[in-house]
Amino acid sequence: MSLLVYACVASIVIELILLIFYLMYDRARAFMSLTAIVAALFFTLIAFIFSNAILVSEYTGVPVKYFSLEYANETLSASVKGLQDWVSSSATASFGLTVSEIVASILASFSHISPKLAAALVAFSIVASVISQILETLTIVLGKVLAILITLLIIVRLALKYSPLLIAGMSCTMPFRKTRSMGLLFLSLTIIFVYILPYTINYSLTEYKLRVPKIEVPQTWGVALIEVVSESGEPLPYALVVLKFNTSVCMPCFNTSCCNTSCYYCPPIIANHTGYFVVQLNGYGKRLVVLPEGSYCVERVVFMWYNFTVKKRCFRVRGGLGLILPGASPGINAVTDGDLVYRGPYTRVRVVVRSIHILYNETGVYAFTFGKVKRMGLCTCIDPLIVKKPLRAKYRFTMRVYEETEAKIWVFGDCLIKVKYSSSSCNLTISYNIVRVESATNITQTGESFFRELYKNYVLWFNRTFSYAYLNRTCFKLPESYEELLDFLDAHKPKFFCVQPPGHLVHIVLTQNGTVNSTDFVVVEVTIVPRAKIPWNATAWYYYNYYWQYFSEIMQYRGFIEFFGSIFKLLYNVLLMFIGWSLAVIFILGMLGSPSFTSSLFSSTLFYSILSLPSFSARAVTRRLSPIALLFRAIKAKIRLKFYSKVAETTQTTLRDILYADIRRKYELLKDFYEKKLPSRRLAKLAALSMLTIDKIARYSKRAGLYYLIADVTRSRKLEKLADFMQKYPYGVRRKTYGLIVSKIEEKSALYFAKKALLKVIHDPYSRVEYDLPYLRVVADRLARKYLKKAGLSGVNPSELYRAFLQTGDRNILKASQVLAAEMVLSGVSYARVFLERGGEALVAFIASTYSDEPSREAIRAALKLGDVELAYQYALSYLNIVSATLLIREVEPPRYLYMISDKREFARAVLEWSEANRVELDEELLLINAIARSARMLDELDLSLDRIHLLPAKYLEDREKVTDFAETVMKMLNIDLRDFKAVVATASLFSEPPKLEEVVELLYKHKYSEEDFEKALKFLNSIVAEDYFMQSESEYSYLYAYINERDVFVREVASLAFSMLNFEYLSDKIEFLSSVEHRLNATARFTEEADRLVEEALEKKSISDKMELLSGALRKYRDAKSEVQSLIREAEHRKIKLEELHEVLSDIEEAISRVEEYLKILEESLGMREES
Repeated sequence: MSLLVYACVASIVIELILLIFYLMYDRARAFMSLTAIVAALFFTLIAFIFSNAILVSEYTGVPVKYFSLEYANETLSASVKGLQDWVSSSATASFGLTVSEIVASILASFSHISPKLAAALVAFSIVASVISQILETLTIVLGKVLAILITLLIIVRLALKYSPLLIAGMSCTMPFRKTRSMGLLFLSLTIIFVYILPYTINYSLTEYKLRVPKIEVPQTWGVALIEVVSESGEPLPYALVVLKFNTSVCMPCFNTSCCNTSCYYCPPIIANHTGYFVVQLNGYGKRLVVLPEGSYCVERVVFMWYNFTVKKRCFRVRGGLGLILPGASPGINAVTDGDLVYRGPYTRVRVVVRSIHILYNETGVYAFTFGKVKRMGLCTCIDPLIVKKPLRAKYRFTMRVYEETEAKIWVFGDCLIKVKYSSSSCNLTISYNIVRVESATNITQTGESFFRELYKNYVLWFNRTFSYAYLNRTCFKLPESYEELLDFLDAHKPKFFCVQPPGHLVHIVLTQNGTVNSTDFVVVEVTIVPRAKIPWNATAWYYYNYYWQYFSEIMQYRGFIEFFGSIFKLLYNVLLMFIGWSLAVIFILGMLGSPSFTSSLFSSTLFYSILSLPSFSARAVTRRLSPIALLFRAIKAKIRLKFYSKVAETTQTTLRDILYADIRRKYELLKDFYEKKLPSRRLAKLAALSMLTIDKIARYSKRAGLYYLIADVTRSRKLEKLADFMQKYPYGVRRKTYGLIVSKIEEKSALYFAKKALLKVIHDPYSRVEYDLPYLRVVADRLARKYLKKAGLSGVNPSELYRAFLQTGDRNILKASQVLAAEMVLSGVSYARVFLERGGEALVAFIASTYSDEPSREAIRAALKLGDVELAYQYALSYLNIVSATLLIREVEPPRYLYMISDKREFARAVLEWSEANRVELDEELLLINAIARSARMLDELDLSLDRIHLLPAKYLEDREKVTDFAETVMKMLNIDLRDFKAVVATASLFSEPPKLEEVVELLYKHKYSEEDFEKALKFLNSIVAEDYFMQSESEYSYLYAYINERDVFVREVASLAFSMLNFEYLSDKIEFLSSVEHRLNATARFTEEADRLVEEALEKKSISDKMELLSGALRKYRDAKSEVQSLIREAEHRKIKLEELHEVLSDIEEAISRVEEYLKILEESLGMREES
């Protein structure tokens, strides 16, 4: 706004200067400057109007929310998501019917089924084909519509991002004469994309409703002071009071002389109608409320997300309003609720709920509690001590032998509950149990639907009352008086949340373990510490005014028919309203001076790009929905299946093998088929090729079928992609959709079968089920977490399960244990079947023992000596879990009372004392399973798997303690006496296969090493060092691990070691070979010497025939020598020995052979010429 004003002032100043200049020197042009000033003011006014959405809303009568690009983005995104779901559902159904059709067709082709069943399968196949084609057409049409909506969504988001630039450009250029044409272009874009586009979308996808009131809005209102307190007089901060008004509620008459209880007054103001008001009190438990005159009843009170049942409390509000004075102190004839002071007529309403004690501070309410102690058969309430900083409540009471037997404390809210006691006798203790509860006397949990209804009505009121809060403030410059209000609204936009805090009942019972006196007692302390993150406090949308619903509102379409009606209404309005109005704006602003070429380009692009989109859908509908086309496609599919069935029968193969064979295999089968039907092999080949071509063209479009055929023959991926493109576009998105569906179905079906396998094993532990381990673990983990969450044990260490089960008896813990045990059975732990079949307490103890640490009395004693209470507790709990599982499987009662000890130090000491007094031989199978489970958990903590366990020595340098613990656990499990780093190397070697020696030696010839090379070298070193450790407890090669951080050096050193080992291994063989080389070369030398002698004799002879005979003998000797040298060279290369001398010898022999051969050739020619002459 300020930018527009500055530009307008600058333009007028410039024109005034020019006007003065023209008046002084050129009066004829003075009128032009006056016109420019008027034009600047006119176009500035236009720009001012279109830069303020509220002004446009006032002039057009359109709700300002219809011009919100943010709301358009929200509604269009919801429509796109809904349409995507429909496209996915339609494609899924089409895919399912297609699969059913294929299965039915294959089954119908089997020869051993009955004719009736075959006919039924054929009929089903035809019906499924027709329905599948219809669904396929629907998918194509919806896909095109979805493409249009996504295009619009992209345009909306671009407009949302760049609309501030359009308005800024319009403000800068509109007032100036020379830049006004560009300003008009910015103005046209602003009108189209900031006003017409969001209006078109919001008008089409939302409905503007005006609720018709059932009763008139009352004209007379009054004031009521509502207060909610407990029976002890403590106020309930921020409580919700639900008020109901109805004429059927009769009020006691206000005539004090009336003593008859039947004297009631029924006001006729709101006859035959019922409504509600919901009021939230302030932090003082009070609220001054303005209500219509009439009669009201308190329906219920909601506090801390719990309903409090109250006695029916009715009251009447009389008309007449006084003065409300915020912040003033109450004086005479005035009343206050702690926040406001009111002077005037009012009605006081006091609602009393059951006695509770509230844990709250300045941030809100975190919990409430109450308790009772049974004294000599009578229940007595006990009050806690509430401490504000830090916030907590503490019950402290005494339980005596002669008068008390039990106490109960209820706690509602997410709290940590600690129970401690001190006894006057060692034989007098307490036992307690903490269980989850959802209700108590006159207290029940409030459903989420109540708060959702409050939120929905408040949001509707907020949206229609503060609709301009949804405007893009960077896009529209609002008046300054609105800025503070908008800041406030941004900070207070409603956000839904509903916390349903848990409730707990602490049941404490006095227990006598021996002889006690009647005067003995126990002092019990129960401490409650809140730990909730979201307190109960003042919330903007915790109100409901019945008369809110009289106002107009904008609602999105929700029903099936309404949804698709709004989608096609949007498409119609895009063509009619958006394009039509946009062209009108371009035409009008073009007349005012907007650039003609940009207007032409924009209008043509806008018109033709959007108008051409529905043509694809129309062609698809015409082609797909034609009855002749559907019938032809069905007949074509049946003929194809019938023909291939005959081919399968003739060639003695199956229909599936033919349909899914590659192009070459299918050609061979068709050729074999036609060879038995036609008289010539050439005709059979031609028929097979023709059938392949017809099959491709019949299955796809003509162009795509030919390309598919060529792609199959040449096996070209590029041609296949081209064929895919020609088949899909513009004819649909079938295959891509099927691919997405299959990928989603595959994972979901795998998870389903994994769950089914788990449930089968739970039902019958000895059933045979095999399943993929990763999916099995995922499903088991999800199910176990689900049950533990229901039991309130989310995030609890599974070793605590048995203790929690004994304390609460929650069946969800047993269900979680069944799932984990079934997963162990399917993972190969057959001993888990015994406990799964036994069930109950034994099963939970088994699962807890599996997830426990190593059982050791010495570890408990050492942790207690060091003063590490937590570590001592973990060791004690682990030991006691395995002892309990062992005793239960032997049908002996475990020491359950030890689990009831809450103090961790006392628990560890008691377990240690019991273990020393009762020597229990632990079950060997349980110890083995515990060790395997511990090693698996350790491996997960190290972020390693079994196929990468060879990396343990590298991990040793990063986390020495964890790696050593894991390795020593494995060695102990295998009864191998190796410790520290030796155990690490041995473990890494046992679970990995070492590479071949030659593969490691080849690393010497590399210049750059990869991660795979490093792992290969590490596996090799692990194997040879571990072998030394097993044989002699030491290894001379362990020093190489010092280079493990310098990976290139490490790999090179290990490869050098492998090379030296390889040389040592092959040294004797090579020495033997080299010694044989000299002997064989001597034999070769004898061959060459004999050949040289024969050549010399041939040269001395005069007869050509004698010469040729001697030279032929020499040539044979040379060739024998050559053969021997070549054999030596091959054997040397096989042994990777390079002997250059052998190649030199071979070269000399070959040269001699060539000379002899040439001489022989010359002699043969001379002999021939002599014979001719």
